[in-house]
Amino acid sequence: MNIKLPIYITLLLLSVSACSTKKSTWVTRTYHNTTNKFNIRFNAVEAYKEGMRKIEKQNEDYTQLLPVYNNGTEASSKSAGADMEKAIKKSSQAIQRHSIYIRGFEHCKWVDDNYYLIGQSYFIKREYFTAIENFDYVSKQYKKETTHYDAMLMLTRVYGELGNMSEAQQMITTLEDDKKLPKAKRELDLPLAKADYHIKQKEYVQTAEQLALALKKVKRRYDKVRYNYLLAQLNEQEGDRTAANKYYAKVVKYKPNNDMLFYAKIARARNFEGNDATKLKRELTKMLTDIKYSDFKDQIYYALAELSERIGNKEDEIKYLNLCVREVSSNKRQQALAHLRLGNIYFAQELYKRSYLHYDSALTGATKQQLPNYIELDSRRGTLKRLVANLDTISNEDSLQRIAALSPKEREKFIANYIDTQVKKEDAEKAQKAQELTAAANENKNTTDVQGGWYFYNANARSKGLQDFTTKWGSRPLEDNWRRSSKEAINPLDVEPTTNEEETPKEEKDKIATNSVTKPKEEKTVASTETKSKVVTDIDSYLKKLPLSDTLLASSTARIVNAYYGAASIYREELLNNQKAITMFEELLLRFPENKYKLVTYYQLYRLYLTEKNQPLADKYKNIILKDYEFTEYGQLVSNPEYNIQSEKAKAKAGKLYEQAFDSYKEGEYSSVLSISNTALKLYKSNDLTPKFLYLKALAEGKIKNISTMVDELNALIAKYPQDPIKAQAQAVLNAVAKNKVNDNNINNGDTTSFYTVDNAAELIFIALFITDNKLESVKNGVSDFNTTKFESQQLSLSTLVFDQTNTLLIVKPFAKNETANNYFKTIKTDDAIKNANSWQPFLITQANLTKLYNSKRLTDYVTFFTKTYNIQ
Repeated sequence: MNIKLPIYITLLLLSVSACSTKKSTWVTRTYHNTTNKFNIRFNAVEAYKEGMRKIEKQNEDYTQLLPVYNNGTEASSKSAGADMEKAIKKSSQAIQRHSIYIRGFEHCKWVDDNYYLIGQSYFIKREYFTAIENFDYVSKQYKKETTHYDAMLMLTRVYGELGNMSEAQQMITTLEDDKKLPKAKRELDLPLAKADYHIKQKEYVQTAEQLALALKKVKRRYDKVRYNYLLAQLNEQEGDRTAANKYYAKVVKYKPNNDMLFYAKIARARNFEGNDATKLKRELTKMLTDIKYSDFKDQIYYALAELSERIGNKEDEIKYLNLCVREVSSNKRQQALAHLRLGNIYFAQELYKRSYLHYDSALTGATKQQLPNYIELDSRRGTLKRLVANLDTISNEDSLQRIAALSPKEREKFIANYIDTQVKKEDAEKAQKAQELTAAANENKNTTDVQGGWYFYNANARSKGLQDFTTKWGSRPLEDNWRRSSKEAINPLDVEPTTNEEETPKEEKDKIATNSVTKPKEEKTVASTETKSKVVTDIDSYLKKLPLSDTLLASSTARIVNAYYGAASIYREELLNNQKAITMFEELLLRFPENKYKLVTYYQLYRLYLTEKNQPLADKYKNIILKDYEFTEYGQLVSNPEYNIQSEKAKAKAGKLYEQAFDSYKEGEYSSVLSISNTALKLYKSNDLTPKFLYLKALAEGKIKNISTMVDELNALIAKYPQDPIKAQAQAVLNAVAKNKVNDNNINNGDTTSFYTVDNAAELIFIALFITDNKLESVKNGVSDFNTTKFESQQLSLSTLVFDQTNTLLIVKPFAKNETANNYFKTIKTDDAIKNANSWQPFLITQANLTKLYNSKRLTDYVTFFTKTYNIQ
């Protein structure tokens, strides 16, 4: 017993001394290295690995280019946050307990790994600057350790995530030049770091080169699958289908997770080469019946459409695209892409009405980020919308006139037959709906016990509801007023239109209807569960819509003429389809030889036939113009090829004079305004700026002479140029004079515009003063459409305010920048949005001045204030 006691004491003393971090002995180093590696550090590493497993289990968006490293998304990084915190905590404890830092040297060989792991954990947590501190410390403090290079490699990744590409490039260069860089890191880690750098710079060829080098040394299966998939994507993006197909095939052989496997198979179909089409089509068709791909049917159909396009089978391509859009799916982007592709196909085939329906569904169901060239497509949709509206107008008005031309008995018989057809159609729809509801109820009863009785717990019921909704409404974004559509067709008697462009077959309408908005009348009937019929059965209500009087018939004909000219102009100017434009212009002249567009139509046909190199027909219309309209502007254009150039030069010179006159008016130099205006009116008698010169001249006369002179000149201006936009401003001044708000005293003495204040920092609002009449509603609709098509990104609101007994203020706001407000002001002045208005007067104004204007009704003062303050012409 006495012999063992000294041994126990000796062992105890050795254990105590081993725990010390103040000395570097074999015993202390062995103890701290062992306990660090196999105790605390082990737990830290396992926590880090667990966090990374959580990130790697998350599905990525395999339709987009994968990043080189899977650092996780913001959401998946949060799911791994607790594990990373544990790794940081354990690593920090390891450093605190086991670091033997004596005389500027670390004697515990795992401490640098602890610091490195802390940096990695912060990196995954997206706390990049803290990660940089740790990696920078390791790279500088442990230059003889492999962690020195690991830390530098991680620094390239951190700088890349922060967008500091110059620092990332510097790190890569330093590593490349370091001859001591271990071979394994030079052949694997460095190429991966370079690939990550290049992909962030969108240098995809270099990315693929570096990734291919790294792939030769990759051992981990997860990384092999990922890098093969990324290489496939990169080669596909560069147009190398053969290489892309090779890498996608490798991915399929690795049998990755279901999502990646699915997208790899789909991509193979997209990139097939040689004689693999039949085999690939068979594989894709088989996938349609595989239950694990039941949520991806729309994408399989889309892939089949792409495959059909590759082998030149346009009919199958359209068939599969229609199957794609009819498939109920939460993948709005895929649905939008299918609609977009159909829109492009029909656009190329010049079937513009069908094309419009698909473009509209594509843009309605997707965001700007989800569709390529969204702004360009939105512009095309707007063009097609106006074209379709014109074509529908022709069709609808022709239909109404045909019915109106029948005898009273024939009209009533026609309408009665129509009503009978609609009632039978409604009854059939109700019967089908009842059958579907019964089937759904039976299905829900069978599944309630398994999936829960409440609707939202029942997957089958939810799926059925989504399908019904999509069939009726199409892809609707989650927003207020989702029922509203910008593509309502005007069809007074609901008679099937037969435009001179095309007829959309019933089966095609059924396909399109799946993901496009139904007309408002259907909203009232189909959506209703009431048994009461919604079909209007009163014959008189239909007769009221017919042009049965000479006046109504003339109005209907005028609408047809306008629609013909509008459609022809769209074909020529926006769709660049000369043949369609020629057809519409020729038909306009054939049907309505004395229409108001006769002269300009002759000229358009002359220019079109010249463009089409049809000299005989070009000469035909040239001779008509020279014979009957020699001294008109169009006669000058035809007879003198230089006329246009000379006219443009004259306009440019007149424009400079107008700028001078306008500046002089703002400075109060009214004599100069008169002098410049008189000079311009003498030199350039027929010019677009003539009414503006006359308006400035009249205002200057009012300042220098008296109000009566100004009134006479403004009245003369309005009489001579009743259609010019300046009329509204001139009329506003005359109205103010009539209400005794402007007189000789206040126009000559002082500046009444000081009532309003200049505030360059305030947000501008667009306002327009309209005469309150029955056209106001159509004007509001026009401005609303204008906002949607031309300034959609601004999310502008439109409201109206009664200004006085005869005028209404239309208000548009808010604008993100005053520059945008200025652009809006200039654009809407020349747009068709307000063409239906009898008289209108646009302004830009601040909220403070709008309040003053509304309360005081001092409109003339604001006209002058606006002219002086805002240099917008």
